[in-house]
Amino acid sequence: MTLGVATVLRESLRRLATGPALLLLLALAVIQTIAALLAGPVYRVAPDAVLSGTGDPFDLALEPVPLVGLALVCVVAGYVGLVTIRVFATRWGVVEREHLTHGVASGLVNWLAGALVVAAFVAVGLAVLVVPGAFVLGALLLALPFVAVEDANAVSALARSWRATDGHRTTLLALAVAVLLIDAVLFVVSVALATALAGSLAPLGLFAGMFAVAIAFVFLWIAMARTYAGLDDTAA
Repeated sequence: MTLGVATVLRESLRRLATGPALLLLLALAVIQTIAALLAGPVYRVAPDAVLSGTGDPFDLALEPVPLVGLALVCVVAGYVGLVTIRVFATRWGVVEREHLTHGVASGLVNWLAGALVVAAFVAVGLAVLVVPGAFVLGALLLALPFVAVEDANAVSALARSWRATDGHRTTLLALAVAVLLIDAVLFVVSVALATALAGSLAPLGLFAGMFAVAIAFVFLWIAMARTYAGLDDTAA
């Protein structure tokens, strides 16, 4: 696979519509919905503020039970992400037993640590401007694939991603911007769905919103996997 923005996006979107991807994002959406219904949300979104772009769209509620629910969701999301990248870093995108069971405990620890660092750096970059955040995401795009596929620890995976993406930063910057824009659209869609199905259909609206969020996450992970595969082919 030739590394290019259009190629990675096309490959990622095509694989997002396959059975394994749909099962993974459905599992993530269900777990997120159950956690939100049973434990309550850690944050509440003000739909009007999100859709209008004015005011504070988030209201944090840092209480013990919702935080436990969030922790559970993070662990499940980490596992789903680990499996997603393992599956879609391969040519055929077929789920194999070792994708589900190999080194799960150590993989999860390093995945969650690496994801936390990447998210923190990207958030700081986005707080300044979109481009710095996208640049950081592009430079660290291979960190989680190194953890998932090659069993690297979080520190070495971050360092290896920074080195491996050298020489491809312009392409990866454009790719990261495209992925962030697609995920932003999906986030707005999730908020709109949850708002439209409020009231007696609130649980359905919550699930619809979580499904859109799950699509955003799984799409990002597949894009990481296909970028990893593309750079590996380029290096070969």
